[in-house]
Amino acid sequence: MSRRKPCIRADILDFQYTTRQSTTMDYCIPKSPEEIGRILEPLDDFWDHWGFEAWEMGPFTGVSRLQRFVKDGFLGPIAEYQAWDCIVWDSGTEEDRENLWNTMRPMDGVMTQRFVFIVPEPWTTRRIKSFYAGLKGYVEFYAYLPDDNGGLGTTEVQDLTRLIDMGIRLGLTGHAALPGEK
Repeated sequence: MSRRKPCIRADILDFQYTTRQSTTMDYCIPKSPEEIGRILEPLDDFWDHWGFEAWEMGPFTGVSRLQRFVKDGFLGPIAEYQAWDCIVWDSGTEEDRENLWNTMRPMDGVMTQRFVFIVPEPWTTRRIKSFYAGLKGYVEFYAYLPDDNGGLGTTEVQDLTRLIDMGIRLGLTGHAALPGEK
């Protein structure tokens, strides 16, 4: 059995991204969003584990999840809201993303709609739109491109970009360092 020569040497990191010197693996992180999408799309069990479902809208494909957050007080719950997260690996064109941005509307009961687009040249700032001065929620667009240095993009959505990195590791090596695993 021949072993493929690695493109890079990447450390396998735990969920907090602390380097573990003893556990390293060799694999090549693809540079194109299309290749990354081909790796991430078939990982149904992985996405199910994290609460995501397949998502498609126009030229965009990826996964999405709806999370409910409850703020508890001494006498019980005092507030609750929902957040809708989308990881989009088939990101369409820049014009498609701009059209999506312009057509976004508030969703009932959803405070935050976050989109992470895997694009070849990520923009460096996030885009945020508020609905009715934030009373009806927000929509946020982020860009991310995984690489051997932890990825290019913003740090505000590290919870989602770490899942992208873990999915790529799982798709390429058959193992993703999940929280609590070594």
